[in-house]
Amino acid sequence: MKKLPKKMGLCSKVLKVLIILVFEASPIYADQDIVYGVLYPKSYGPYQSVFKTVIHGVESKLNGVAKFLATNSDDDLNRASNWVKKNEIEVLVTLGKPGLDLCKGLATEVQLIAGAILSPPEEGCQIRGGIALSPHPASLFKVLLTLKPDIKTVHVVFNPEFNGWLMRYAQKAGELSKFKLVMHAAGTLEQAAKIYRETIDAGLGPSDAIWLPQDPYTVDQKTVLSVLLRESWKHEFIVFSSNAAHVKRGVLFGLYPDFNAMGASLGEMALQVETAQ
Repeated sequence: MKKLPKKMGLCSKVLKVLIILVFEASPIYADQDIVYGVLYPKSYGPYQSVFKTVIHGVESKLNGVAKFLATNSDDDLNRASNWVKKNEIEVLVTLGKPGLDLCKGLATEVQLIAGAILSPPEEGCQIRGGIALSPHPASLFKVLLTLKPDIKTVHVVFNPEFNGWLMRYAQKAGELSKFKLVMHAAGTLEQAAKIYRETIDAGLGPSDAIWLPQDPYTVDQKTVLSVLLRESWKHEFIVFSSNAAHVKRGVLFGLYPDFNAMGASLGEMALQVETAQ
């Protein structure tokens, strides 16, 4: 699995065209002298199922030795921080944004594993490892070329602060692919919409594609996605996405993480952490 800055890995267990990567490894057992904690967000709707599945994967590795706490963005972060201190947690697995919000307030001796996040932590937040929700660009490009081997150019619009780290992986993956990867930086949805329009007007056709990363600054379901899908039918270019939910809207394909395997990998990362005992 590829590593991101600060040892955060990309989700490479993918599927819309359901391909599950299975890894075989020697079992790792919990150190009974280490206190493990798992912090996860309260969620509703489809996200409830996602986090429940990730937690199930974490439990498969830390079952019986970890303490769990559900929180949400409205909670006072002091509650979670006090929970960590009260239970003397040494290795903490956090899921989603609440854990990263808590990060800066944690004691330095608490070892943090971050999972199910869309972007790396901000400056001042030290993590020992983690896994992002974003599919690895190499996995996306592999599926693209399998389904449409005559693609010559792929365009992607991204926010440098949110997805600059991902584009570094995309650039490397693009160099190994048979097409030209054109990356356009945008800071807002308005800027992104203008770039999409200029790119389409410059002339896109059957050998071109637009990749939609998971980026709230450059992709939205109401306007950008609708316009791109309408234009793709008109000009016959391809639209594919890092978000599998976009498949229902009409993109060629999206990649879907194996959330249970993600949780198991996070649990294994926690077991491998050496604390300052």
